[in-house]
Amino acid sequence: MTGYDVSAVGINAVGGGVLLALSLAVLLVGAVADAAYRIVPNSCSYVFLFLWGVSFIFVPHAIPWWDIVMPLFYGGCVFMGGLVLYHLGGFGAGDVKWLSAMSVWAGEAYVVSLVMLTFLLGGVFVCFFVPYLWYRARRDGRPFIGFMRGYPFPFALPIACAGGLVAWMHYGRFFLP
Repeated sequence: MTGYDVSAVGINAVGGGVLLALSLAVLLVGAVADAAYRIVPNSCSYVFLFLWGVSFIFVPHAIPWWDIVMPLFYGGCVFMGGLVLYHLGGFGAGDVKWLSAMSVWAGEAYVVSLVMLTFLLGGVFVCFFVPYLWYRARRDGRPFIGFMRGYPFPFALPIACAGGLVAWMHYGRFFLP
């Protein structure tokens, strides 16, 4: 939600459960697609933008303009930072689009958590991924220097894990006593 507490805007446990299940399903599809084919489908980004738009349906009063503009601004900032990482070779274009759309969906309340968790989990995943790459480089007879060019890292996995944690922060409180 965009600065609103979801429990205050009319989403009940059923609505929160549906939104949580839809968010987690899209995260799973994007992560599996990136791990298997090294591509994040654009539809995964579209679903998170759709969820952001649907969240305004549950607001029973007039929405200030900044609650619509600020998540778009944050998503644009994440997109610009992602473009830098894309041009440096550390991010794929699908990862940039997906993280930007998820930043709009997360809104001002969770965008910093989303980005920080993504890069923290990305670092943890790389710690486990590098020994595997070293093994593959030795097996294939390649030098280990410059390994990321030959073996791309599926960064949608940490994005999906961070998105799952943010989705739980968004909608999971409906299931706590």
